[in-house]
Parts: sequence; C-alpha cells; structure tokens
Amino acid sequence: MTSDSSIRFAVMDVMANYALAADSKDYGTMRSLFFDDAKIEMEFDDAFLQGQGVSFGDPGSFIEFVEETAAVYRSSQHLLGNPLVSVDDEQVRLRLNLTATAFYEDADSAETRLYGFYEVSLKQLGDKWKIQTLKFTSIGSK
Repeated sequence: MTSDSSIRFAVMDVMANYALAADSKDYGTMRSLFFDDAKIEMEFDDAFLQGQGVSFGDPGSFIEFVEETAAVYRSSQHLLGNPLVSVDDEQVRLRLNLTATAFYEDADSAETRLYGFYEVSLKQLGDKWKIQTLKFTSIGSK
C-alpha cells in the first residue's frame, strides 16, 4: 500500500517535471505527463494573450499551443508553490500557485511575468501518476 506522503511527493514530482519541461521546451517530456484524453483549460487576464481563454480535449493540441506561444521566448522560469494536495481512493487533486517569468528573444522587450494557480487532477497508471485534468487561472500579469 502506498502512503499518503509518497503520493503527495509523486504528484508534486509530476508538476515539477511539467514546469521543467515548459522551461526547457521539452515537449516530449511534457506530453508524457498527460493521459491521452486529458482535458486542459487556461484562463488569462487581459494583459496576457489578450485575455483569451483556451481549452483542449487532448494534450497534443495543448502542447502545440504552448510551443507556438513559447516561440517568442528565449527562456522561461516556472515557479510552483503552496501545493494543496487532496488524496482520494483513485484520484489526487492538487492546487498550486504559479509565478512564471518569460524572457523574450527580442532584447527590447525584456520579460513578461504571469501569476495564477493550477487546479490539477491526477490518476495513477501502473507505477506513474499522470495528469487527467489541468486548469490554469491567471490572477495577473505584467
């Protein structure tokens, strides 16, 4: 039987790998963290991507969006914090804050910063945890 603590560490590891994959533009690793039928939603404030909201019914479409959006950045840093983890019988729910800084290729536009939070559900597949749903809500940007 797996302990509650080891589950919490395992799902935080999934999210740490998600952030690292975003920062290193490692879209293969990012894809491996999701179930094939994962649902993804992102809600942005008006100062980031014109406030558009996007949703995806599969991780491939989401990753294409991330890749296109990140093309103008030379690098980024996603900081995740204050994780709140809820462990049920078959599913784990996670809420965690995000501060993401992206540095533009164009030196005249130094950087942009995005603040918000993720709400994520994960399920175990064999010995791995994978993202079933991921929702990001922006609370501000500059």
